[in-house]
Amino acid sequence: MPSTPMLLPLLLLLALSVRAHDVRSAPQLPHQFQAQVEVLSHLTDPLQDYPPAVGRMKVHYDFDQQLARAEMLEGYDAGKTFVRRYDQVEIALTRLECAKQEFMVKHGEYRKCERAYLGDAMPQPEIPFAQEFVLGPQNVSSFDIPDGYEHSDCLRSAGGFPYIHAFHYYLRF
Repeated sequence: MPSTPMLLPLLLLLALSVRAHDVRSAPQLPHQFQAQVEVLSHLTDPLQDYPPAVGRMKVHYDFDQQLARAEMLEGYDAGKTFVRRYDQVEIALTRLECAKQEFMVKHGEYRKCERAYLGDAMPQPEIPFAQEFVLGPQNVSSFDIPDGYEHSDCLRSAGGFPYIHAFHYYLRF
């Protein structure tokens, strides 16, 4: 058994290492924010027009209210707005069901609106390398379908999870 004079420095070292570990713990991303996100592809030639090497989007995210919105400002999907609503309940003729939906609105000359039902849960945010957030609850009206579209105006689109994954895992030819 170590003597008391040797035990004191060991306890001090242990206390300092625990304190240093607390300082280095990863920060938690807020559950309500808006951010400007830039995605840079290192596999694409930035001098070529297509495919675009840079994508920029404005993101509104509210985990507590189950809402997400991404306005694509630059890149492959530029001119599109994606709104995901995990908070709505749709009343069908036969049953009450949770209608987790994604709306895609394409702006400009060839404008359109599509809607799809989501099979996944609201994703938790992940921390990027550098960020600057405007903290606080988001205004629910920010998650309305853009350009004056209503739910009934949007064509139903069957895609994404779980539809694509059914072919990948179960319906192979």
